[in-house]
Amino acid sequence: MTKRKKSRHPQATTQATGPVMMSLPFIKVLPPEFTAPMGQVMIDWAFYEMRLQELVYTALKINTAQGRLSIKAMPAMGMYELAVDLFALEGIKLPEANLHIFRELASRRNLLAHGVWMQGENGFFLRDLTGTTSDGIKKVKRKVLPAGVPIIPEDIQHVSEQIQQATSDIENLILDVLKQRSSFQQKHPE
Repeated sequence: MTKRKKSRHPQATTQATGPVMMSLPFIKVLPPEFTAPMGQVMIDWAFYEMRLQELVYTALKINTAQGRLSIKAMPAMGMYELAVDLFALEGIKLPEANLHIFRELASRRNLLAHGVWMQGENGFFLRDLTGTTSDGIKKVKRKVLPAGVPIIPEDIQHVSEQIQQATSDIENLILDVLKQRSSFQQKHPE
């Protein structure tokens, strides 16, 4: 992957909080250099969720039509956790490192999808209105003490690339699981 200059991820530690965030103007229309990569993130995320569903269907040994009829929609991490549990019943272990990576991606995607955009003197900020933060003394809701992160279009493109990589990882995981099952069946025919 190429190095990006002035890289700031949507979950960056540099945040503007409190009065600074409350005084910045909200914006409803972003420039195309932001909206195009955001659209790609949403498309990538939908494809990623579809592959996670296929992972669950593979664990259950059912086809896509059966899966859509039998499995309720759930958040992406719920699908991965379900797949981990289902494959564990067969003695197949899915990489635990994936869960951390996938959670981080979900957090970044959710901030892009649900955050509020603001414009400051030095660029754009994405404000998160969910969860909690600290005022230095105690935890408070972000609705009370809003926080925002500076963001540039390259940050959004980077999230898209990470989601594409995670999708590829899920596809490889499905292939690996199918190979493990095939190998087991060859060694232990019924």
